[in-house]
Amino acid sequence: MKIRPCASYVLLSVAFTLASTNRAAAAVMAFWDFGSETVYTEEPLIDHTGGATILLQGGVKDFDGKNGVSYIDADGGSHLAGKAAAWDNVNSESELIITVNTSGWRDMILRWDYSSENTIGDLGPASFDLHYRIGPTGTWVRLLNNEPFIRDGLWHSFAYTNTVLLNQIENNPFVQFRLSDLSAGDESGGDFKIDNVELTGAPIPGSIALLWPNGGENLMTGNIFDIQWQTTGTVVQVKLEYSLDGGAQWAQIATVPNIGGHYGWEIPDANSLDCLVRASNLIHPQVFDISDAPFRIFRCLLNFDLNGDCYVDLRDLALLASEWLLCGDVLDPRCL
Repeated sequence: MKIRPCASYVLLSVAFTLASTNRAAAAVMAFWDFGSETVYTEEPLIDHTGGATILLQGGVKDFDGKNGVSYIDADGGSHLAGKAAAWDNVNSESELIITVNTSGWRDMILRWDYSSENTIGDLGPASFDLHYRIGPTGTWVRLLNNEPFIRDGLWHSFAYTNTVLLNQIENNPFVQFRLSDLSAGDESGGDFKIDNVELTGAPIPGSIALLWPNGGENLMTGNIFDIQWQTTGTVVQVKLEYSLDGGAQWAQIATVPNIGGHYGWEIPDANSLDCLVRASNLIHPQVFDISDAPFRIFRCLLNFDLNGDCYVDLRDLALLASEWLLCGDVLDPRCL
């Protein structure tokens, strides 16, 4: 059985930086832009994790939001400078918590834009800590300690890309990140804004193995055949196709949810010795499997084949004899 996994993903560099990060292999898992110019929201704009949330707490929050900064996400989506999450008066109790489901994802990067005020009497935070935990009651694990912010009132980008540490939280149903200890250093607190919070990753490679038909079967037109397959990794929907000419041309059978691993296929009207079936990942078509060898589809031309095997023999005669002189018309009094 041939298993064709999707292409391997390029490993991300083991480093963290305050500069923009090359995320060519990444896809958006969850993204927050905190709303348009007039409407502030902490709901994610994009969520491919299922139930991603963000929570600002502590300090004096600005529930109306402040002006944000434009951004182009990892999938190429353009986001105008709308609102930003903000504290009018941040302190050491202020923190931001991100909750996500990382099931089916790897090679994650967490990034955001920020602006820390540098006005005398209104100084924003000078540094922060970053933690993660697995499960709602798990122990917080420190990723960064007293990591400095650039404090000049301008917008800057931060990305945490240490995949050696982040790979510990891949493929988990409940993961939280915590941005905390937003110390102002020499003042009790000041303005701090955060925008374009983005978690990216790569889908964990999956595979499809086609079990049946896998070569040598004889399938008769009009019958129902149970196509069967198995998958690993993330395969949400399966596309099923067949070929009558050894794979030169393909026709679609169906697109089905990847539940149960089987589909009842009504055999098409054809005569061919060189038939194949292909099962592929609908979202990632490079993940697929094909019958290991050709099978036959044939059209039966017999009129008196009673048991559907395309032979008229004693089995058909036995079926005929078992119902000889029986009447099947319930409205005919002679049948009573």
